[in-house]
Amino acid sequence: MNENSTTGSTEVSQALAWRSKIRTALRPFDALTTAPSVAALDVIKLLRVLAAQIDAECSHQRLISEYLEHNLAVLFLRITALNGAPAQTRALGDAMAPLLWAAFLHDPEDFVLLAALTEQALLGSPDDVRPDLLQALPTALANPAAGFRTLTQAAKLVVHGFGAKDGKVRSAAERILAKTVQELTSYLAKSPFQSEIAECRLRVGAVVLKRSDGKARVAAFRQMRTWITDYEARFGETPAMLRAKVSTALKAATDKVSPNPQMKVEARDLILTLDADLQIYNDEEWIQLVTAADRAELFSKEERRTLAQGLTRRIDSAAGPIGHRLRRLRRELWEACGDDAALLADSIERIQNDPKDRAAASEIIVRVWADKKAGAPDTDVPPECLQAAAEAASHRTYDDWSATDANLWLDVLLQRLGPQPAADLMLRHVLTLKTLRSDEALVTRVVHLLDSLGNQDEAFKLAKQGIDKEGLLGLRIWVARKLLEKGERLSEAEALVRPLVAMDGPLGVDGQRLRDEINRHPAYEESRRAELLEFEAKIHVGTEKKHKLRVLFPGTGFALAELVDSPAPPSYGHKYLRVMIRRADLPSFLDIVDLQKGTELFAPIRGEDDKKNKGGLRVYWVAEGSVAEPGWSEEKRKKQVHLLEEKFKINSGASLPLKILRVLKTNKTAWAALESPPGVNRELFPADVCILAGDLPDGKSIKDLSEGQRVFAPVDATDDPRGTQGERRYRVRGPIEIAGGDHG
Repeated sequence: MNENSTTGSTEVSQALAWRSKIRTALRPFDALTTAPSVAALDVIKLLRVLAAQIDAECSHQRLISEYLEHNLAVLFLRITALNGAPAQTRALGDAMAPLLWAAFLHDPEDFVLLAALTEQALLGSPDDVRPDLLQALPTALANPAAGFRTLTQAAKLVVHGFGAKDGKVRSAAERILAKTVQELTSYLAKSPFQSEIAECRLRVGAVVLKRSDGKARVAAFRQMRTWITDYEARFGETPAMLRAKVSTALKAATDKVSPNPQMKVEARDLILTLDADLQIYNDEEWIQLVTAADRAELFSKEERRTLAQGLTRRIDSAAGPIGHRLRRLRRELWEACGDDAALLADSIERIQNDPKDRAAASEIIVRVWADKKAGAPDTDVPPECLQAAAEAASHRTYDDWSATDANLWLDVLLQRLGPQPAADLMLRHVLTLKTLRSDEALVTRVVHLLDSLGNQDEAFKLAKQGIDKEGLLGLRIWVARKLLEKGERLSEAEALVRPLVAMDGPLGVDGQRLRDEINRHPAYEESRRAELLEFEAKIHVGTEKKHKLRVLFPGTGFALAELVDSPAPPSYGHKYLRVMIRRADLPSFLDIVDLQKGTELFAPIRGEDDKKNKGGLRVYWVAEGSVAEPGWSEEKRKKQVHLLEEKFKINSGASLPLKILRVLKTNKTAWAALESPPGVNRELFPADVCILAGDLPDGKSIKDLSEGQRVFAPVDATDDPRGTQGERRYRVRGPIEIAGGDHG
């Protein structure tokens, strides 16, 4: 075929692109300068000629070589026959496939092209088989020129196609299955001693048997047995015959409709016989065969042990994923026959080869722990393997463990590895599980172990985690006792035992006794003060930083607020530092009585002068010359005040309930609390109401009033009656009505 004269410019560009890829794929074979056989020398000669032709075409950007595709197909078939460099051979086939397929469509009678395409498909995955290549086989087989090679490759490709997950590939293989069987049988009728054709028929027959059911399956069994008998009579006991025999017997033994017990015995005997021969089945095929037979319960315990031992020979020569699968199958066989010693030996070997093998690590730990729990003799695991297993095991190994189980494991580690490795492994692995680190007895044991090893930092860290995150009360005593012994952080020690004092039982008694010891220590007060000063520096008390204050207890002369930026040290006795707020600390439009519980203010804070501190808690104030600013404006405050006055019906002229708070007889003034009117939730107005002598009924004086007495009168609001800018004042508008004798 001369493409130079028939191909358009687009087709020429495509063909040149394919040639460039093929040349790249040929380069790994350029290194074949010497060869041990005549066939290899022929490959080298042909490769050099074709490589030179492709280089010339790519250089001139023209197609000048006739029959290049046919010659490339010949080269590919010769390279595959050498059975060397499988990865490079497959890459070469993938590069050639588009060019060869285009040539085959142009000349479907070129059986060399068909053979090369089929060989390329067999090198790849079943899902990579072209459905149209399978569809082209019937036409090729019907051609009188089709010979031995075409038929054998067609049979192999059909079997290969049935291994695909792609439905299109499987459907294409299904459509030519019967035709392939017919052609194979017809060929053997003419040439009965063609062993390769007979082997292909056995392979295709196994596919037919697998895909048939019902009566067709019975017929397929009979047909397959006939073919096997015929093959054995002509060619003897070859690997192909044995494979077909095993496959047929196993399918007959496991048939869901009518299983054949005799075939079960035959399949078992054949598999056990073939166990020693590593050539008949590759590793993948052997895994599938033994797994299927074991699921069918063909083997006894001893036979499983024999097969497991046989797998060792395959494992020794296998690597990568297939090696892992062989090991897994061997373990399954050992588990089925109860060979615990072999299982443990396998786990030890795996952890020695790969110290990060989590599965092997878990198996070793579970086995050693189970033997300890059962009181059995110590499991024969080298210490270095046990430590590697404990390091590599995932937390899932301990998921189902109770605290008792973990304590047992700690006993094992102490006995086998010693205190330091045992403590490290418990700390970094076992106690990472919440269910175990929340057990006080277990954590306390590890804390004491760390302390005995002189690792007090880790012991304190673990104990504090148990206290803070898991609420382990008993560890409070241990930490506080250690701090007291050192004479350090005594305020922290006192705060640790403080919650225990109110408890009943031994823990409460021990807590009270230890707290008394701490309080008597001469450095205790200084420790508290140092802790508070350190905390003040940390949150910038005494600087211009404005802290967020939340009113805790409102009042009339002052209010008590909390500094809610950061929790106070435990020794302080309250969750947050408490700050005194005076009227002078507020802006002009705000009064102490305007502060309600929860009101938020912002102001710099100072600590109490040390000279005024008489040994109690430090007291905190708004810094001198600073203003505690609220989160609202004067306008908003006035609006809120007016709404509150409306709620209590101030300035409404209605007679309102008042309760006398204090009587100042010297200046003829009394102060009362305004209670909420009927229909409103019971509460008091935040500001006191002033009562003057002129507000009383005729014949009454301030001296006639007493604290707790109830009176009724309208209440008015006035602005700044005493000259203090921005304040609201409240007084009654008499005369008032006195509730006789009510001092409730």
